[in-house]
Amino acid sequence: MATHFFSSPFHVLTWTLALSAAAWASLGVVGCATPPPRPRAGAGVRVENSADADPAEMLESLVEAHNRVRESAGLAPLTVSDRLAAAAQGHADDMAGRRRMSHRGGDGSSPFRRMEAAGYRYQRAGENVAQGQRSVAEVMASWMSSPGHKRNILGKFTEIGAGRATDESGTPYWCVTFGAPWRRE
Repeated sequence: MATHFFSSPFHVLTWTLALSAAAWASLGVVGCATPPPRPRAGAGVRVENSADADPAEMLESLVEAHNRVRESAGLAPLTVSDRLAAAAQGHADDMAGRRRMSHRGGDGSSPFRRMEAAGYRYQRAGENVAQGQRSVAEVMASWMSSPGHKRNILGKFTEIGAGRATDESGTPYWCVTFGAPWRRE
């Protein structure tokens, strides 16, 4: 079942994925964002351009930013999952390579199939994507201004993976995957 939400200037796509109750259930939420118009030069607004930032440090800062937001809401921090990170970075690379922000991969894959392909088994999973924001602060502001993205950031997840890639013109593409891993009892 798919539910679509559109809110200006961002649009959010929320998917719910349920598998057999006898096997395991999975709830997934995905969201995407384009940036608000860039401030004009001389408008008195400093726009951070982090194109030259170290990619590993930027992704670490992105995870830290998520955890600061969660902490302020009284939620436990997310831990980095290498498998979620691989899924997120692979999708960021794919979006930049195609110069198209989408939850659907160039191969037709969904966020959930990419996570599974990376070896991640989940009870719940979600994905946020964005295009054009130049810094962690900008992408977090975009996501926190969007109900679907904010719901993922503050969701019942325990793990996170983050990815960022730039296309040939320097436009950044962001992908963050969220999960609550499947635990056998």
